Amino acid sequence: GGAAETGRVGEGPPAASGRVWILKPAAMNRGRGIHILDSIKSIESFLRSRVMRESYIVQKYIERPLLVEGRKFDIRMFVLVTSQPQRVYLHRDGYVRTCSAKYDSGNISDQSSHLTNDAVQKASEEYGAFEECNKMNFEQFEEAFRDRPLDFNKEVYGQIKGCTAELFRVAMAAMRPERRKGSFELFGLDFMIDEDMLVTLVEVNTSPALFRKGAHLTRLLPLVIEETIQKALDPHFPPPGAADEARTPPFDQLDGFEQLIP
Repeated sequence: GGAAETGRVGEGPPAASGRVWILKPAAMNRGRGIHILDSIKSIESFLRSRVMRESYIVQKYIERPLLVEGRKFDIRMFVLVTSQPQRVYLHRDGYVRTCSAKYDSGNISDQSSHLTNDAVQKASEEYGAFEECNKMNFEQFEEAFRDRPLDFNKEVYGQIKGCTAELFRVAMAAMRPERRKGSFELFGLDFMIDEDMLVTLVEVNTSPALFRKGAHLTRLLPLVIEETIQKALDPHFPPPGAADEARTPPFDQLDGFEQLIP
């Protein structure tokens, strides 16, 4: 279908080839070094020229994504892994990152229409024109669907939760956090939704960005950080008593993280 011009959300234009792939450097962030290619020959040529210098992740590109006002978006969620006790938690809140330019599957050279990374979007003259700092909370995301009511918790979060649980059931066997007593890690997981409402995990990030850009992140990120400390460090280094001013609400007994494993 064509990109929606009247509603907030619509389907994308027809895919250019059905053979588009995205290549990401395994050890870089902020959208750096990402390439979108549409033929096996160009992929092989690209990798052959760089094989000795760095590792790349090659993924099938989602060519028919669900769009907001004809623009791409993805969803950032936070996952906490602790070693004592050994747990995997998914934070119930996160945020939506949007592109500034209309999505055009036929133009794979315009990164501002394909990559939601802040470092890419900030270079666009349209940055912040549609959403504050190109970010939405989940309530705003639901409101963006004017023609089709959407329940984020039922239609999206449930898929995110299931995917995250399966991912870390496999990953924990290799990570083995119990080998490093008292260790923990906060991950940033990025998801996309296609036009059939299928949620796909596209990236797992260590050391996720915690810059407080806009009102939603200014509220959310301190809560994520505080609860990370509560769950990962407080069991080993008990905080001052409840009367301590530093631990008055809203930082008492936060429960934004949902335990997935075990």
